[in-house]
Amino acid sequence: MSADQYCTTVTAQNIDALESLGLYALRAVWREHVGEPPILRSASLLRALLAWRLQEAAFGGLDAETRRRLKAGGRQMTEGLDLGDGAQIKREWRGQIETVVVEADGFRWRERTYKSLSAVATAMTGTQWNGPRFFGLRSPGNGARSTV
Repeated sequence: MSADQYCTTVTAQNIDALESLGLYALRAVWREHVGEPPILRSASLLRALLAWRLQEAAFGGLDAETRRRLKAGGRQMTEGLDLGDGAQIKREWRGQIETVVVEADGFRWRERTYKSLSAVATAMTGTQWNGPRFFGLRSPGNGARSTV
């Protein structure tokens, strides 16, 4: 389906039709319905943004209260904050059980304190990682466990 064939009425079927469009066609649909498209190289990201914008135009966006709450933001949670001081996060890495201890000022691993779990995971692996994901705090059952 080309951008020219894209129907202007927003329905679930039309949103599904975005799946068949490539990056250039998605940009053309964006230009037609929203304005100048963002400079993105990811068709999947542009597709998701476009689906939101088209639904917003057809059905209305967020109400004023929701927009206000999003603008105000919430309290930012520090990684591992809910574990409490002294909690141990264990992860097997290269055949060794590595233990990270949650402290008031960060996370202690091998006698050094790091500001975030991501910094610990990066130091441990030599590769940038999302700390909570690496240590299994975001998706249970991937080999990491936490003990208090």
